[in-house]
Amino acid sequence: IGEATALGELERLVSRASQGRAAWTRLADRAAQAFALIVLVAASATLLLWAGSGAEQALSATVAVLAAACPCALALALPTALAAATRALAQQQVLMVRAGGLERLASVDCVVFDKTGTLTEPSLQPSVQLLDPQLTQDEALALAAALERCSLHPLARAFAAADDGRVVEQAFEQTGAGVQGRIDGQDYRLGRASYCGLPNESDADLWLVRGQRPLARFSLDQQLRANARLTVARLRELGLPVLLYSGDHPDAVATVAAQLQVDDHAGGLRPEDKLARLQQLQQQGRRVLMVGDGMNDAPVLAAAHASLALAQGADMARQQADGVIGGGRLQQVAEALLLARAARRTIVQNLLWAGGYNLLAVPAAALGLLSPWAAALGMSLSSLLVLANAMRLLRQPKAPRIAIPTHADEPQAAA
Repeated sequence: IGEATALGELERLVSRASQGRAAWTRLADRAAQAFALIVLVAASATLLLWAGSGAEQALSATVAVLAAACPCALALALPTALAAATRALAQQQVLMVRAGGLERLASVDCVVFDKTGTLTEPSLQPSVQLLDPQLTQDEALALAAALERCSLHPLARAFAAADDGRVVEQAFEQTGAGVQGRIDGQDYRLGRASYCGLPNESDADLWLVRGQRPLARFSLDQQLRANARLTVARLRELGLPVLLYSGDHPDAVATVAAQLQVDDHAGGLRPEDKLARLQQLQQQGRRVLMVGDGMNDAPVLAAAHASLALAQGADMARQQADGVIGGGRLQQVAEALLLARAARRTIVQNLLWAGGYNLLAVPAAALGLLSPWAAALGMSLSSLLVLANAMRLLRQPKAPRIAIPTHADEPQAAA
């Protein structure tokens, strides 16, 4: 299977997810090991206790103790709930790809969003204002597309349709500012006005310059995703503060923040700035969920308490996230949090039931109050109850399967 196929990408994600174990799983493993030792001690003590009553009675009581505890509902309490919750999330187009991601998602108390391509639509149509009378609109778009092919910013996708395959040499991108390169022997820059040597112009638009000569000005009107308002409103209903951190111009970020009524926002942030703000939140005791899609979001996705990336985003963003959201279904962020919390409650319920049952059944079997068949039946019913409780997490409407784009399908400029 090729490395560039969707299946190859999925294999890498699943391989990484299998490395390491969640704290819940480690705790359950330790509890199961301790319980196994307790059962062996109880069985040995039972055999000694009934030894004076004859071999048949001693063997019957010992077998009853073992049957009451094995197979143990305690061992099924956690993995069944985790498997059911993971399956339910996949039905909602949220694929958890990192060990412990579901556990961390359940304890989130703050949500931070990226803007471009996450809260706004990834597809944009640039409007062009020509500044050089010798340049045509098609030529300006083609030059911009060639430069943006070398960029990892989400806005670069807006120019992909105009790309005519021009060769760009000595390409270099300055994160959060723009990209430069040599085309047909001439030096070009595309980016913010300050990056292009136009300090008196607005940084809200993109500027194309050749040498020191301005050629064109591009305006990109970003539209909110249809479900962005619903998503933010739902998260706030859950009592979670919602923040917006973006590398885009502060004015553009402020406009989106006002439309969505987020609790706080900041624009003009470089990747290290986003990371610093995240660390400030963590120092305040916040357990932050980061939602993003671009390569610039990768550091903060990796450092956040929990993280979700959009399937249509950059490879690096998906690789650093705990989970991947398919189909641009942004509203699934809130649903994923609710389901993770439900999984945590289910695990607690299962552990309480399994622990309570064993606390009663094992001593009863040791005292000869349960026959081997009755003990085995009781444990089977207990295990079935734990399984049925976990399966309640699957009562979610199914959504189409997640489609993770291949490297070949994904625009090189995606970020």
